[in-house]
Amino acid sequence: MIRFEQVSKTYPGGFEALKNVSFQINKGEMIFIAGHSGSGKSTILKLISGITKPTKGKVWFNNQDLGTLSDNQIGFMRQHIGIVFQDHKILYDRNVLQNVILPLRIGGYQPRKAEERARIAIESRLERPRKRYAHHFVRRRTTALVHRARSGSPTQPADCR
Repeated sequence: MIRFEQVSKTYPGGFEALKNVSFQINKGEMIFIAGHSGSGKSTILKLISGITKPTKGKVWFNNQDLGTLSDNQIGFMRQHIGIVFQDHKILYDRNVLQNVILPLRIGGYQPRKAEERARIAIESRLERPRKRYAHHFVRRRTTALVHRARSGSPTQPADCR
C-alpha cells in the first residue's frame, strides 16, 4: 500500500513539483502516472522509493512513514519495489550481467549467490548477457532494468516513461 498525505515537494531554487497531493494505492492495484513535462511524475516515484523526502506531508509505504526511516531501512524497503526511470540508471561500461549483479552485491549477497540470482533473472531473456555491454541494448534497456529490479524480488516495476 502506498499513501500520500498532503505531500508537497519544493526543490532548491523554489520550483514546486508537488503541492498538497493526497492519494492511496492499495495492494494489487495498478496505476499509471501521466502528465506533461514538469508535472511531478518523477518526483512522485522518487518520493515512493525514498530517493527524496517531501518538503511537507507524509509518504507511506506498507504502513511505514518513509520520513521516519533510516537510510538502511530505506534500502531494505527498496528491495520490495522496482522502478525504471527515463534515464535508465545503468552503467554503460559494464555488461548486462554486471549491471544486474551490482545491486545484489550492494544488498549483501555473496559474489556467487549474486551471480546465480542474476543469471536466473536474465539468462532466458537476453542473448549472451556476459558478452553484451549495456550500450548494445539501446532498444532493450528497459528490459535489462526490469530484470535488474526483479532480481531483488520487488513486487511490481514501475515504468516512468
